Amino acid sequence: MTDSPLIAVLAAPRPARPSAPQHPTARIKATAGAGQMVESVSTAVFATFLFFYYTALLGLPGSLVGAATAISLAIDAVADPLLASQLTPTMLPSGLVGRADRGGRLGGGHGRPLVLSHRPAPPRADRRDPALPQARRSLSMPTVKDLADILWAGRPAAGAYVIALTGGVASGKTTLAASLVEALGDRSARPRVERVGTDGFIHPNAILIEKGILDRKGFPESFDREALHAALHRIREAPTVFPGYSHLTYDIDPALSRTIDPPDVLIVEGLGLDGAAPVDTLVYLDAEETDQEAWFIARFLGFWEIGRSDPASFYARFRGLDAAGAAQLAARVWTAINRPNLREHIAPVREAADIIVTKASDHTITSIVRERPDGEEFG
Repeated sequence: MTDSPLIAVLAAPRPARPSAPQHPTARIKATAGAGQMVESVSTAVFATFLFFYYTALLGLPGSLVGAATAISLAIDAVADPLLASQLTPTMLPSGLVGRADRGGRLGGGHGRPLVLSHRPAPPRADRRDPALPQARRSLSMPTVKDLADILWAGRPAAGAYVIALTGGVASGKTTLAASLVEALGDRSARPRVERVGTDGFIHPNAILIEKGILDRKGFPESFDREALHAALHRIREAPTVFPGYSHLTYDIDPALSRTIDPPDVLIVEGLGLDGAAPVDTLVYLDAEETDQEAWFIARFLGFWEIGRSDPASFYARFRGLDAAGAAQLAARVWTAINRPNLREHIAPVREAADIIVTKASDHTITSIVRERPDGEEFG
């Protein structure tokens, strides 16, 4: 659906971080050993020359030179552990553990190279990792199936069950709605579940231009709320036409219009939904604002990439930009249009929602809260 006044975009999964090797390879060991051998030989040669210089050229007694060398080694043996005890362990990307000073700089004492020891990384559950919710999902984190179970339990005794799903720009409403269609339909009763978007009820661009609000597409005033509410009433009793919207042309597309017979369950997702919508259950999809901004920029870049090779795309006009320029444009759109819409019009709908679903930065569900007197929370 059209999540943004400028653009609706497809989800772009984040690249997975490559796993670190748990043991140094034979090549690394051989390379490190060769380097250490060169250092050891050069140190031994220098020490031999220095001892010869003090005794043969300066005439100092060998016992005195030996005692001085022993004292310096003893001081070094005491100073190194004392210095190391003041440093903070730092886990390196490869799983190697070194030491860092209070400023976070890696290094060894007395100009020596940092000596790294290999230590297996602790289990993910013990680390502050952004992917922690995903790793724990199978243990305690709620899932789409849990949400489907909650929704199914709240269905009316008869007639179509109309569920509204709304939330911030790029919060993942379309993806969650599609997953709910599958989860709700996969039941013994085999209910017929349909999904529609609210973007088809945005006024055509010609009308928005005439009203001078094209740059406010996605704001409440850009929707034909009367037509949207009429369709949601009619779908309970008779076949209903739901207009379609094209992300390529950034406008209403009659060819994408759908006529839907009254289903067992209808999920309507998008903006323009609030407590006044004639639905049975209103679900609000929540996430941190900074995460939504990052998701929007990633989605914008996905459509920008398509527009580079498709002259029919609305985003073809941006193909002269490089990736950095396109990302900057997306950030400006977010700051000037999407963020104000979120704060002023979308986020307040959260208070009217029957169920609040909260997502983490990796798109996993962290909580499902049913808004009712006892405030039941799942997750």
